[in-house]
Amino acid sequence: MRVKPLGAIAVPTGTNDDPKRKKGEPSPLTLSLCEGRGDGTSAYAMSSPSSCALRTTRTDRLQYRLTQDSDPHPLSKGVLNLCSAESRIWQIPEKGGIVLDVTQRLFEVLRTKAFKRGVFQLTSGRTSSYYIDSKMATLSAEGAYLTGKAVYAAIRDSGAQAVGGLTMGADSIATAAAIESFEQGNPIPAFFVRKEPKKHGTRKWIEGPLPETPGLRVAIVDDVITTGGSVIQSIAAMEESGYTVCKVIVLVDRMEGGGDELLRRGYDYAPLFKITDFGVTLEEVNALKDTNG
Repeated sequence: MRVKPLGAIAVPTGTNDDPKRKKGEPSPLTLSLCEGRGDGTSAYAMSSPSSCALRTTRTDRLQYRLTQDSDPHPLSKGVLNLCSAESRIWQIPEKGGIVLDVTQRLFEVLRTKAFKRGVFQLTSGRTSSYYIDSKMATLSAEGAYLTGKAVYAAIRDSGAQAVGGLTMGADSIATAAAIESFEQGNPIPAFFVRKEPKKHGTRKWIEGPLPETPGLRVAIVDDVITTGGSVIQSIAAMEESGYTVCKVIVLVDRMEGGGDELLRRGYDYAPLFKITDFGVTLEEVNALKDTNG
């Protein structure tokens, strides 16, 4: 295993165990990237002079897990940013430990703010006993922050030159991903596909500062997919305008056929989460599909 140092950062610790440091002065931590695991992941290691040994693992879904081997002086609350050429890791304070898992934290925000039980009518016209009100999560400060990071990570290697989808489901997601792309030094614009063209002014279907480049590669995003109608509509609008759809990402797949249809049509499709991640059983999903035909 090859270890590549990524540099040193400073974080405040709970006590002042180093006589050379002034009280309250940050303690240096060194982050190293360990390559060559052979399982598609990269391992990170952090250490400090105060016997602090921390390790985390990166997977292709931007999941960061940090375990604390031996640290008698827990980190104080705050945000810890560790930047490398390929990723950003940060601390989300939580009682009883340290959490560095972007995808897991986004899931928790969606689960607590967006997932609901009841009787709902979906965009597709179907009725459902559960619902993802995604904007309650993606329009919150933390939710927007996490959404941008997770979605941009999912489209980054696709070569996408713009990101967007059908209004309004894609609006907050595309905007967050565009902001994250700028922060990562690879700025790509966001765009929104209207449900019908403007009746005045430019009369455009597509809004946004898209470069006028034939075959421009675009990533389509949406909050939830059921039958796939909204995503397919946005794909059709972009392809009719001469763009190439290189990636399709949704936050939650309700597992009612939409995702399968995109794969059948040959699109590079991936959901961040499936509805069963939220405690919905396959029996519930199948019963809903049977009820709605």
